[in-house]
Amino acid sequence: MKIDILAAAIAGFLSFFSPCILPLIPVYILYLFSQKGSKLKSSLLFVLGFSIVFVVLGVVAAAVGSVFSGYSFLLKKIAAMIIVLMGLVMLDLSPDFLKKFFIPIQVKVI
Repeated sequence: MKIDILAAAIAGFLSFFSPCILPLIPVYILYLFSQKGSKLKSSLLFVLGFSIVFVVLGVVAAAVGSVFSGYSFLLKKIAAMIIVLMGLVMLDLSPDFLKKFFIPIQVKVI
């Protein structure tokens, strides 16, 4: 499958304005203009820092996932029970001890 370089460049430019990247723009601009030296070097270091963090997070998540992969059936059943119990709490159809467990903070309105 051949991807046109122009299409890839446009997609990369548009992804810069995605909701998960927009909060980083002020930080990026501040970092870029607060460093002495080459702006290209500063921007590459900024991108490298984020890349390292997310690659390490991905590796850790994959390792944790592989450790628990043998228990996936049990984990799915436990997660399903927790979701059902939380639904009962939201519908106010659960015993009081579940309400205290899932909703520990009570706000009193004066």
